[in-house]
Amino acid sequence: MKKRIVVVVLGICFNKKGQILLTQRNQPREKQVHKKWQFPRGAIEFGEDPLRALKREVKEEIGVDVKILELIPHIATCTWKHPKSLCQNIFLSYLCKIIKGKPNSKNFETYHLDWFYPKDIKKLKSLPKTNEIISAALSLIKKHL
Repeated sequence: MKKRIVVVVLGICFNKKGQILLTQRNQPREKQVHKKWQFPRGAIEFGEDPLRALKREVKEEIGVDVKILELIPHIATCTWKHPKSLCQNIFLSYLCKIIKGKPNSKNFETYHLDWFYPKDIKKLKSLPKTNEIISAALSLIKKHL
């Protein structure tokens, strides 16, 4: 089985109420992730700057421009088994503020999106490491409110 490592950037977007934006993943062929809640995210392409990758991915997934405020000092990782490969994802999470546009779920990868208070996210069916990353981000979100 082929093994690969993918570096993924996550955009932790928040609003003035302290709510965090999550998207519900649309990937019916992969039951382990389909309709699970996640942050806007994407893989860094070869040679691409992580900040540029994050801005590109957020624009593609939810149609907005963001200002990246800071790196969340927590690196998470998880392993996914795919039909033909084993993939280790390494997550770099950034606190973001939407500066242009209104989030939408028009992208084929996004089933739905919504704003949640951090305490309510724990009740959702979300992808691994979501709550861990939120815990690491909370003090930074409060600092920027």
